[in-house]
Amino acid sequence: MMIKSSKIMILCLLVLTLGLTGCSVQMAGSIKDPYENSTMAYGRDRSFVISQIGQPIKTDMKGDSVFDMYRIKRNSRGWGYFRAVVYSFLDVGTFGLWELIGTPLERFIQTDEEVTIEYDQNQKIRQIHYLQI
Repeated sequence: MMIKSSKIMILCLLVLTLGLTGCSVQMAGSIKDPYENSTMAYGRDRSFVISQIGQPIKTDMKGDSVFDMYRIKRNSRGWGYFRAVVYSFLDVGTFGLWELIGTPLERFIQTDEEVTIEYDQNQKIRQIHYLQI
């Protein structure tokens, strides 16, 4: 009876491990290209910024100023691919147990940044405000 229950426990652990495998690898490998810093240079036109970064999540108007808010992942794609390869080897070497550390670590590494861009009456960048989330 003891042998049968230990086999079931090992089988459950194996299924759980296989279910976790690949989460950190997928997270690290699926990072979007970061925007170029020159995209958000002072004096840039609003339409250019939107064409490069995409539509803002929120837009406000105050007086003659327009405020566009973006939420951007701050991480480089090259390092993401490197981490994905390393995580793959760690997954295989630890039979998937690496995911217990790797997935929370990858969530911590990929920080979101809230960027608010203020435009003047000519739709040119006046100020940029960064807030790490």
